[in-house]
Amino acid sequence: MNARFRGPSHFRNWVEPYLSDFVNLRQILDQTRGFVVLPIQVEGPDVGRALTDWLELRGTAATVIEPLDTDDWIRTPRQLVEMRLSPGAVAVVIGRREPPPEARSALHRINERRDVLERSLGRPLLWCGPTEFLTFTAKEAPDFWSIAANIRVLKPSPKTGRPAPHANARMILADVHRLRGAIQQGNLMLAAELALSTAKALTAASRLLFADRVLLSVLREFERSPDAPAGFIPKCELYLQRAQVAQLRGRLVSSVQLLCAARSVPSLPLSLQARIYLQLGHVFKEGRGGDADTDTNADDLREACEAYQTAVNLAEAGQDWTSLVLAQASWGEVKGLLGGDPKEILQVMSEAVKRAQDLHDEEVEAAVLAATARVYVHLKDRRAAEQYVSRARWASSGYENAALEAELSGTETLIRGPKVEPVRSNGRQVYVPREEIEQVALAALRFPHAPVVLWGSPKTGKTSLLSQLARLAEAGELGNGRGTIDPLTPACVVHLPTREMVERVGAQPGAVVAEITARLAQVAESAISTDRQRFGSPLQRLTDLMEEEILPQCQGILLLVIDDADAGEGSPDNGDWHATLRAWCEYAATGGPWTRFRLVMTVADLPSLLANVTQQSPLNFSMRIEVTDMTEAQVLALSSYLDFTSDPEIVRSIMTQIGGHPHLWTQLAKRARDPAVLGKFDRFDPSPFVQTAIEPELREMAEQLDKEMGKNEKVKTAIEGLLRGPVHVTLHDDVYRILRRLGLVHRTSDGSKQTYVFRYAAHRDYLKQRWGASSR
Repeated sequence: MNARFRGPSHFRNWVEPYLSDFVNLRQILDQTRGFVVLPIQVEGPDVGRALTDWLELRGTAATVIEPLDTDDWIRTPRQLVEMRLSPGAVAVVIGRREPPPEARSALHRINERRDVLERSLGRPLLWCGPTEFLTFTAKEAPDFWSIAANIRVLKPSPKTGRPAPHANARMILADVHRLRGAIQQGNLMLAAELALSTAKALTAASRLLFADRVLLSVLREFERSPDAPAGFIPKCELYLQRAQVAQLRGRLVSSVQLLCAARSVPSLPLSLQARIYLQLGHVFKEGRGGDADTDTNADDLREACEAYQTAVNLAEAGQDWTSLVLAQASWGEVKGLLGGDPKEILQVMSEAVKRAQDLHDEEVEAAVLAATARVYVHLKDRRAAEQYVSRARWASSGYENAALEAELSGTETLIRGPKVEPVRSNGRQVYVPREEIEQVALAALRFPHAPVVLWGSPKTGKTSLLSQLARLAEAGELGNGRGTIDPLTPACVVHLPTREMVERVGAQPGAVVAEITARLAQVAESAISTDRQRFGSPLQRLTDLMEEEILPQCQGILLLVIDDADAGEGSPDNGDWHATLRAWCEYAATGGPWTRFRLVMTVADLPSLLANVTQQSPLNFSMRIEVTDMTEAQVLALSSYLDFTSDPEIVRSIMTQIGGHPHLWTQLAKRARDPAVLGKFDRFDPSPFVQTAIEPELREMAEQLDKEMGKNEKVKTAIEGLLRGPVHVTLHDDVYRILRRLGLVHRTSDGSKQTYVFRYAAHRDYLKQRWGASSR
């Protein structure tokens, strides 16, 4: 394609190779709750600034501190402590390769105020700089560095994709003002570039009518001016872009007319002519008039096939390899719809896939793979179709292209049928998909040495989410973030149900480690040398076994899944086991077989409260993803699946009592079939119905609370205060931890004070009835 008239990008060309890493980092930030230090290794400060600009354009406010001289470094600790970030914002520190000598004392003060920073910021802190700056920070501020996550390296990708523009409203309006100025000055070449870039941004924002008017305003200026050879190409580009907008608006006849007008522009290069015929084929394939008549649709498909064949010939003659592979893939898909020779079609698709891979353009490769998947759908080969869709997802990861995402989703619908019900059951438990958490966890696990911790109150769905991640990994959805492992290779998944293991073997010295060793050894394809003489502690021998025999024999990734990782807290082996896990994650940065190791854990407590030994726990530098309650849409899907109700109003009224707690909703929906329970339902006052339906869970909660109150007088005092209303004081961490593990308390903070309230109205009302005297 001719790149001269694609329009100015909002970022310089040198930033494009970094965009894939930017997208992955933003997905992680979107799901991060609270304070975390994220070290970002960049080649220079320009990359750090580009990252903050990109985050700002995507709606993530970034407060940047870039200390350059002595005075800047002296102010930095105070600026960090006094910084107040809004929800969703991040703080960014950009350092240089050789900080001034005064930076050492500034880092010492930051090191001393680590806990103060965690309370005051309450949001992620991106610590950006080259390797020398990060090493300097680790040396001078060891305590601060101990709570940092893994270093994420932003390197230019070897492949050059083209992320779709997603400009905000302010930037679009600025381009429109510049466009008007260019028209008034008679600079049609600049006006064409601005019109194309603005129209693409408006199209991405679904402002199709506005985009059409912008393009039309410049086209009229071209019609008024005498044609000149220099103006032919931008004029054709404007027609082509306007035809694409017309197709998106459903005006296919107008789209064909605009493409014919573009084709009639003289002196066009062959590559541009190929793009016109390629787009013409897309319009014919969609059906010019939208007629449901079978013969008419068949005629449109034949015309589309001819247009694609013409595009192939023109692209090959003009050496436009991108248009060539897209036209080949589209031709094969249409030929399959017309009942062509399967052998010939698959040969063309195979050639298109190979050429697309040679282009090193992820979006083009994904589009060709999706088209190949649709061909296999028509050939009734579902397994091959799913493999090609999986490859397309892998190729397109990290690129914000709404059209490509819609194409992939449509292909998946063709393979699996319409997605009627999002809730699934494996016979033992009901699983409600939480796609945002799944995507962020998978994005984090694609990088080596990036442990992921799913944390939340008991029975909020952590275990089912963990099982879903394991299934996706076993299906080949994980892959390697740097492309060194085939993404279609299934991961070896090792499950460690900590609570079950601790309850079974008790406090026997080394028994848990022995069982862990046996489970890990099962992933080796051949017999391991268990009789080999190894030295050191059981965990050291296990580490040697992992490095020498288990990891090298894994074809893909070894995913270690640890459920209830905090269940063994307090046992003598638990600290050493966590230290070993941390060491394994750090080994992944050294290369070799450890790059295949991944770790994901679930805990029921705040990770910061569990990490007592800051230097030894993997919880300190993990990616923490909070498993919160279900959304209203997810609750509605679960309620419909359990045949309780599909009425959104009823769901909202009950959510005032139990929120979106998965376990409570499941039990309520199942017991609501009892006429005695359902007879208490009142949409305007659902509390009697809810308390009757989940009475066993409420009673169990109260009994556990009784035990804790008997052990700790502070728990009783806190409950009495909470029953009187929100508590605007700081509860002791131990008390808050107990109440949070019981799923009772929620804490919010506005920077100056912390507020503690009951998480669910049903718990508060039940406890008031049970301990009415305590609340007075």
